[in-house]
Amino acid sequence: MYNQQPTDNLSRIREMLSKIEEGDFNYSIPEIFHNKGFGSIFLLIEMMLSEFERILNHAKMENPQTLVPESYSITAREKLLILKVTVYIHENLRQNLPTAIEVANKFGTNQRKLKEGFSKMHNMGIHQYFTMHRLNEVHKEILNEPGDSLTEIAERFGYYNYHSFYCAFVRQFKYSPKDARKPNKPEI
Repeated sequence: MYNQQPTDNLSRIREMLSKIEEGDFNYSIPEIFHNKGFGSIFLLIEMMLSEFERILNHAKMENPQTLVPESYSITAREKLLILKVTVYIHENLRQNLPTAIEVANKFGTNQRKLKEGFSKMHNMGIHQYFTMHRLNEVHKEILNEPGDSLTEIAERFGYYNYHSFYCAFVRQFKYSPKDARKPNKPEI
């Protein structure tokens, strides 16, 4: 189990999300993710699924389509949709993110619902979320691949204009990609 490939794990997440959508709640969602071999994506999804399970329990699972507690203004079905979009984003960090309209069409919703729901669940927009996690992955690769040029690494993640990549990296980490390789760089 600890040696599963990320794509196997993402397939399990998709399968689990489908079961949740169909109303199959015969297992504890967090138990599935207590595997120490998962990366940060799976920890994030574990937290989100735990919150989803808590909300459903609060609603006594009578009707997952009803509005959840007052502090939430989106339905359980919409939360599930946002979880699916989140998984999709993490699967595609090395590619350019499609427009919000394209993502909405891919998941059978409209752009307004997608943007509002995503913003409410993640406290940021889709593009901001994508950029933040993409740059985190670029940062990891900069540290793990010291023999590769920064330009090559940036291009692997869809940054074909180095200046654009550089500016986004500095905006997020407050130091340059080159400084990321220095032993005395600030912690992120």
